[in-house]
Amino acid sequence: GSRPVRVETTGPKWVTLGAGTTQACALSSDGEIYCFATTPTWRGDRRPARIESNETFVALAVGGQHVCAIGADALASEWPGYTSYGLR
Repeated sequence: GSRPVRVETTGPKWVTLGAGTTQACALSSDGEIYCFATTPTWRGDRRPARIESNETFVALAVGGQHVCAIGADALASEWPGYTSYGLR
């Protein structure tokens, strides 16, 4: 079977993780969302990319090719059309 590959980071501490078709995303303890592409083109680069936002998030859901989150203000945000190169 396949073996997991550790994602090395020196910064954020992760609170929760979600996975979609082409990405895995994590919510950090400071309320930021980072995504890791899982497509073959990114397999050599395991650094997480922070989703650009001024919001602080408290919950995360990932599926298909989208990322959804609930902010500290209790409002939902969605990033549809996630691709292996980032959010559009």
